[in-house]
Amino acid sequence: MSRIARAVVPALFVLLPALAACGSTTADQPPATTAGPATTSQLPREQAEEICSVKDSAGTYFLKITSYGDGDLSACAGGTQFKGDLDTLINMPTVDRRCIISPPKGPYRAIVGVYSSTRTNDESAARARCAADNGEDYGNG
Repeated sequence: MSRIARAVVPALFVLLPALAACGSTTADQPPATTAGPATTSQLPREQAEEICSVKDSAGTYFLKITSYGDGDLSACAGGTQFKGDLDTLINMPTVDRRCIISPPKGPYRAIVGVYSSTRTNDESAARARCAADNGEDYGNG
């Protein structure tokens, strides 16, 4: 071993632990503080769902609401709760999705699917709701 190597090798054994700590990432290190109790934003978010039928002067349509976290089901205010699930709804003769209303475009803190039959009055009422709430139109299919 050369004189330079004999001088450098022992110094490396002293410096390596310090150099390794300098190059480590935060993933390699334990957290600086221990976690306290979970805050609301850390808790699992609850899902609230509802299907309702809404009848207005133009016709009848259905809303399928899915809200995470705060349970905003306000889109069904004034509607009648539908007793089936989404499969029941879409398997009804002539019923199809008209649009999806979703944040941040829509006025709700929820995702709202708008469905109606193909009857002219019902489809017109559903499309009017889609337009009023900035829904994305998916047409008849």
